[in-house]
Amino acid sequence: MCGVFVACMILIPHAYAGHSYKSAAAESVSGADSLSAPVSKEGSATRLFVASGLSELIEQVPSSTAQAFETSLITDGLPARFQSVDIDSVRDAVHSSFSDDTFDRFLLKEMELSMTEQARQSMLSWYASPLGHRVKQAETKNTLLQDRKRFQAFQQQLLLTEVEPEREQIIYRLDETMQSSEAAVDMMTNMQMAFNISLSSFLPQDQRLSQNEIQRLANQNRSHLVSQYRSQTREVLLYTYQEFSNYELQQLNRTLASEAGQQFVRAINEGIKKGMFASSLDLGDALGALLPLEHRGSGI
Repeated sequence: MCGVFVACMILIPHAYAGHSYKSAAAESVSGADSLSAPVSKEGSATRLFVASGLSELIEQVPSSTAQAFETSLITDGLPARFQSVDIDSVRDAVHSSFSDDTFDRFLLKEMELSMTEQARQSMLSWYASPLGHRVKQAETKNTLLQDRKRFQAFQQQLLLTEVEPEREQIIYRLDETMQSSEAAVDMMTNMQMAFNISLSSFLPQDQRLSQNEIQRLANQNRSHLVSQYRSQTREVLLYTYQEFSNYELQQLNRTLASEAGQQFVRAINEGIKKGMFASSLDLGDALGALLPLEHRGSGI
C-alpha cells in the first residue's frame, strides 16, 4: 500500500468535515492537469495497477469519499446559503462527482508518465514474489474503506498491549518511506482548495479569498498536521501489516525505499491526489449550480 491509501483511510471518514464555503480565486492551484494524455490499455502501468491491488483499492475511494461528505453535510448541516436546496439534490451531486473512471485515469496516467519502464517492471517482479503477493492480499483485505469495525477492535487491543520498540521503529520508517502522513495532509488541503475554488464563481465577491490567501491558509499548519497524523498512520500500518514479521516489514520498506519503489510511491500519491482534486472541483461546481439565483454571486 502506498501512502495515499493510508491517507484515505485516515481522512475519508471525515473527508470534508469543517469544510469552508468561502472560496479562492478560480485558478487551479493543485497541479491536477488535463486527462488528455493517452493512457496505455495493456502496458506495464495497467499490469502494475492490477498486480499491486490498486485497481481493487481505488474502486472503494469514490463511494467512501462521497459517503463521508454526505455524512458531514448531515452532521454539520448546510450553510444558510444552501438551506433552500433540496438535500436529495445535494446527495446526487456528491455521488455523481466522484467516479471510478476519474481516479483510474489519473492514477494510470501518473504511473505511465512518472515511472520509467524499468521501475514498473521492477515493481511487477516484486508483486509476483511470495512476499509481494501477501502484501497485496493484506492491503486489500485490511482496508478501512470497507470495514472499520475490525480496525476499531484492533485499536482497542493496542490500548492494552505494548508494541515492541523494534516494530514501532519499522512502522515509523514505513510511514516515512510511503510518505503516508504527508499524503494525508496534501490530500486534505487539496480537497478543500478544489472545493473552494470551484464554488468561487457562485459566491458574492466579499466571500471569496485570493489564490495566495487560500494557499497560505492551507499550508500554515502543515508541520503540525503531519505530526498529528503520524499517530493515526501508525495505527493503520500496524493493523494492515499485523500478520507480517519485523523482517518481512523491513523487506517491504527496502523495496519501497528503492528508486523503483519511490517512483511508485510518488506516482500513486500524486495520481490519487489529482483525482481527488478533480472530483472536488466537480462537486463544488455541482453544488454551486444548485444555488437559487438570488443566492449566487454577481457574476452568475
